[in-house]
Amino acid sequence: MQNPVNLGLQSFPSKAAAEAHVRAIKDAYEPGSFLSDEDAEVVLAALQRHPDCASKTGCGVRRIGVFANGKTLSGRGFGVERVDGTIARFSYKVCFAAKNRSHADRVREAFRNAVRPFIFRWRENVFQKNGGLVRCDISGALVEVGNCHVDHLDPPFEAILKGFLSNEGLHDKQVDISITDEQPVEAVLSNEGLARRWVSYHNARVKLRILSPEAHRQHHDLV
Repeated sequence: MQNPVNLGLQSFPSKAAAEAHVRAIKDAYEPGSFLSDEDAEVVLAALQRHPDCASKTGCGVRRIGVFANGKTLSGRGFGVERVDGTIARFSYKVCFAAKNRSHADRVREAFRNAVRPFIFRWRENVFQKNGGLVRCDISGALVEVGNCHVDHLDPPFEAILKGFLSNEGLHDKQVDISITDEQPVEAVLSNEGLARRWVSYHNARVKLRILSPEAHRQHHDLV
């Protein structure tokens, strides 16, 4: 027996039916156009199933559109326009192929969300000091603040988090998180004391760099 799938306020009898509906939304729009509020609600709900949802939504979603893709730009796919103006492409197929997100995935999302304000402040300071243009650390291309990614260089995010959890004597399963009600649905750390200690630990060790969206995607092999 197939389990129903809810996407926003709409319910579908199966995952296949939900995926077909999202594909139909994609095919109904010309590249470069943005979804209606009703269609965006469905696609954003599908995006919550993506294993890299936190990275895709970034600082928050302004709207969702359809963009040309592929080497010849003959295909089309979804993209999120974040509130800072950056665009993150994503595959709707990955949203439905991925298993339900685990507690461990949500815990990592919560830890990333906790340090997001620091990362945004760092990014703004870097661009302000450089007159609004910064060279991508990998490609050397000049990027603007609205079209860049901030990447953990050394140590990587996962290494910092692993060290913090070890210091705290914690395992993923012991970390309590809460899920926000507003869109996009996000995980946050429930323990404010733990969140403060994590932010201090992270900020004292992290080294960040600016990347173009293309270099970031290729470096991390993001779908």
